[in-house]
Amino acid sequence: METTNEANYIKWLLTDQMIDIVAAVSMGREVISQFKEDRLTTRQAMGKIRVCNHSIILTLFKLHELRKKYGKFLNTLPREETAGIFKDAADIENKKICKFRNSY
Repeated sequence: METTNEANYIKWLLTDQMIDIVAAVSMGREVISQFKEDRLTTRQAMGKIRVCNHSIILTLFKLHELRKKYGKFLNTLPREETAGIFKDAADIENKKICKFRNSY
C-alpha cells in the first residue's frame, strides 16, 4: 500500500475507534443514570452495560491489531505523534484485554 494511502487508512481506522469508544462510554453513562433514576431494572441495566463493555473490549482489541499490523509504518512517523498509540497498545497487552477478548 502506498504510504499516503496507508496513512489515510490508519487515520480512518483511528477515527472509527474514537467514535466507537466514545459512543460505548456515553451509552454506559446513560444506562447508569437511568438505573439510578429507577427507569431501568437491574437486569435491563446489566444487559446494556454488558453490550457497552463488549464494544469497548472489541475497540481496544482493534487498536492492538492496528498497532501490530501497521507498526512498521507507525515507526516511520515522529515518536511524539505515535507515542500514545504505542503506550495504549502496551496498556492493552498488560491488562490482558486481548486474552480476555479471545477467551470470552
